[in-house]
Amino acid sequence: MSLDACSKVASEAIGAFLGYLNVQSQSGNHEAVIRAYRCLPSIVRQLKDRNRFVIDLMAAHACVMVGNNLMATEILTGQATELDEPTAFIDYLKPFSGITLITSLMPMRHEIQRLAVNSWRSYGALVLSINSGDEIELLRDIYPDVTFVSAPRDARREYGKPYVYMADMISALNHSDHEIVGVINSDIVLSSSNLPFLREIKHAARHCIVYGHRFDVDSIKEIATKPDEGELFVDGIDWFMFPRERADLLASQPFIFGCPWWDLWLPVLASINKLEICLANGKLAFHETHKQRWDPDIFSDFGQVVLREIATVGNRGLLGYGARLLADFAEACGSEVQFGLEPARFAGRLAEFIKALIQKGRLAINEV
Repeated sequence: MSLDACSKVASEAIGAFLGYLNVQSQSGNHEAVIRAYRCLPSIVRQLKDRNRFVIDLMAAHACVMVGNNLMATEILTGQATELDEPTAFIDYLKPFSGITLITSLMPMRHEIQRLAVNSWRSYGALVLSINSGDEIELLRDIYPDVTFVSAPRDARREYGKPYVYMADMISALNHSDHEIVGVINSDIVLSSSNLPFLREIKHAARHCIVYGHRFDVDSIKEIATKPDEGELFVDGIDWFMFPRERADLLASQPFIFGCPWWDLWLPVLASINKLEICLANGKLAFHETHKQRWDPDIFSDFGQVVLREIATVGNRGLLGYGARLLADFAEACGSEVQFGLEPARFAGRLAEFIKALIQKGRLAINEV
């Protein structure tokens, strides 16, 4: 076989190998990409082939996604890239670097929470968790890469569990060194190989409140092997990102993280303060389905709190469009349930009304 024929066969083999890596990368199966790359003969890595260089980039990407920055740097060192330094490429692959995310970890379900925290950190985010002092003692050793914040109070007297208040959670973000901050539920796993989409989210969060809906799956493992699986959940919102300088505008509220309504109230607060909200309309957040744990009575009670909160707002002419409509609705309802509806049924209708207002007034970033 001639040298040209050998080169052609080698190039075709590398192309096929690249195709395999692309499928695994798009599926979020980064460990498979790394294993396959390690099996490449050293002579193949020395070939001056464009696809071979792309293979290096994909392997470096996979290493960054699993937190192995050292191997990523080793792969890229000495490569004739357009980037000045391998570290620049690593930063490029961490689109949420410069973002602080806060949650409240539970002293249970550690496997799924560990996956969630790792996924946020793999994109470069700094992770905070606000908890009561006794919970921090239980969690600190399990999550050594999380910075814990001691909650100044909790809701165990009212609701029997040490839920933290949203006001304290958002106030804690004021101490972040990052310009962009966010709130996320502790069991939400972020997984996407569409890095331009993630960078758009970060860019938008510099000037407005970005949020997204999750996809429910039977098992988180499905997102690696079946990325098209999952059912979109639109009845709630599981994560927000926004400018740190606007955090104070979102902190004044009585709602509780881990209970209903906090997620619907943040967009209402945004409308009260005339802040833009933006839906990140793509497949990024995944949630393993489980039985809901909150008390339906809490849902009804906080529905009444929503009406009372909006009624305390002063000059309606200063409100955003959605908040004005909600204020009119609250005034029509009065301070208590009317129309002969049971509290839970009324709260359900109120929630649907707020979701419609959010949908009507928001911007959107669409994943391509």
